[in-house]
Amino acid sequence: MPCGARPEDLAVVISSGGTTGVPKGSRRDFAHYGVAVAVEPAPERRRLVNGKLAYLTQILVDQTLLAGGSVVLQDHYEPLATLETIEKERITHLFLVEPQLFDLMDRPEVAEHDLSSLRALTRIGAMAAPVLRERAHDRLGTVIMHTYGASEIGIVSALLPAEHDRPSRFRCAGRILPGVDVRFRGADGSLDPRSGAIEVRSPAMAQGYRHRPAEEAEHFVDGWYRTGDLGELDAEGMLRVLGRESDIGAPDGVATVDLQDTLCRLPPVRYAVLVTDPERDVRIAAVEARQGMTVDGESCRVAVSAAHGREVAGPLHVLPVDRVPLTEQGKPDRPAIRAAALTGCA
Repeated sequence: MPCGARPEDLAVVISSGGTTGVPKGSRRDFAHYGVAVAVEPAPERRRLVNGKLAYLTQILVDQTLLAGGSVVLQDHYEPLATLETIEKERITHLFLVEPQLFDLMDRPEVAEHDLSSLRALTRIGAMAAPVLRERAHDRLGTVIMHTYGASEIGIVSALLPAEHDRPSRFRCAGRILPGVDVRFRGADGSLDPRSGAIEVRSPAMAQGYRHRPAEEAEHFVDGWYRTGDLGELDAEGMLRVLGRESDIGAPDGVATVDLQDTLCRLPPVRYAVLVTDPERDVRIAAVEARQGMTVDGESCRVAVSAAHGREVAGPLHVLPVDRVPLTEQGKPDRPAIRAAALTGCA
């Protein structure tokens, strides 16, 4: 078919997740988007998409269709509908953000549905408590695939289902993908070979933000994208994401994911998300209780004190919530958590 588009013409604007505020739209021309969606043929792939075509979902849909596969669309995520659709449509690939995966794995109806068609249930996020990732693997089987990436840069690293074979692997974001460069910048602004603020360079990377010059200048620097996350390489050379740079600004320097893991190992806790309130110099832990149980703030602080020290537990604000506030795309809504902590309710 004749096409008037040129490689340098604007092709797509993809929304960010909006976890730290108003979502930003990253832009790609046809040349860069073509790289982002280029994959090997996979006509057997059947992908379920239960939400809007935004964030990384848009790229995954186009990859699936261009590879000759099929896409099943639903308007939004709903756990029982997701389980029913996997069984009915023989879904092979499913992409969920962190809260959705942990919600799905806790549903008793999981055992009532045939999920044998699944080849990869991919979750994406900067981090997740290792104990929650272990539970997802135990509950849903060897289909869990952990990835790290963003709408601005695509997928950076991946831990394949078969690689979830030892405890240390549940603490990492997997191997950096071929063609993707990752480097770390220390607090003093110099580059560090092993740890620091994560910067990424990739052929699939966006070229900037649409109509957001200040944010573009902050994040897209000299051909690299500054993610705002802190990370390191583990002993195997795999990427480990420690949390948002803004959430590890406390002087104790304890990784957000480690605090989250400590809280999620408490029997009453189903899910916990931590954010930093820099104005009050405190960390806020939004904590969901398991059904029929309650979360006690003092017990949470005692556990954190035992694992990380009293200086870490002291400024911890425990916020019991019925449900962790989420963005439209289903990710933890950090500004909403901060606002809820100020009012004392969620």
